Amino acid sequence: MSTPLTRLQLLQQLAQPGEPMLLIVLDGVGGLPQAGKTALGHAVTPTLDDLARHSNLGLIDPVFRGITPGSGIGHLGLFGYDVLETRAERGVLEALGVGLDLSDGAVAVRGNFVTLDSDGNITDRRAGRISSEEGARVVARLADAITELDGVPVELRLVKEYRFALVLRDASLGGNIDDTDPQKTGVPPLAAHARDEQSRRTAELLDLFASRAREILADEPAANGVTMRGIGKKPDIPTFQELYGMSSAVVAHYPMYRGAANLVGMEIIDVEGEGE
Repeated sequence: MSTPLTRLQLLQQLAQPGEPMLLIVLDGVGGLPQAGKTALGHAVTPTLDDLARHSNLGLIDPVFRGITPGSGIGHLGLFGYDVLETRAERGVLEALGVGLDLSDGAVAVRGNFVTLDSDGNITDRRAGRISSEEGARVVARLADAITELDGVPVELRLVKEYRFALVLRDASLGGNIDDTDPQKTGVPPLAAHARDEQSRRTAELLDLFASRAREILADEPAANGVTMRGIGKKPDIPTFQELYGMSSAVVAHYPMYRGAANLVGMEIIDVEGEGE
């Protein structure tokens, strides 16, 4: 009895060379009606209207109908990947997007700076939305003070504003860890919780990082603590070229979108004056 094909295997078999195409993603342009129309419905959109007249239009559910995915998973779905079969955590996408190499089996984390009160409770989950310049300064403080955790090399890099990427470079570590953001204020950050035995040491290292970060940043007026989200390892998936037999490139500014494109092997094109 033959083994059923996965969706990606079926796409690889069916893919045929085609004409060049342009996929334009207006992430976040949707909305609920106000005064009878959405914001887009009220807007004057001659350029979008012209693009629509010369395009193939349709609807897609990146996961399933009724499920609202995050932007990273949503983009992988738009690229044709089965996001139930292909798991890519936000930390992986953010790290790849800011140029960190994850080919060595490292664990990647999306970190947020937060504001803690004297009792260690969160008063602002985004540290007052500090500027990217301020975020870079705080990341530099941590990077200078924390180069390793219990012998495991650590790499830190700013993503944007209060967001940063943290990489633990040890292929033996598991990446199956729950987020430490409690999603509310008035309570402390959660302890890192491992969902399998291989990830237990990773959770201990992340708790150690959070503790050391709080000590180092104790004198910061806003960014004096951290939470960690989207913890994982780079998945082994076919590239866009391998999947469809097509070369591909992307124009994107925000690191997470660049990371999603990097994950599937797209060329990243830098454009002066690009938006987010």
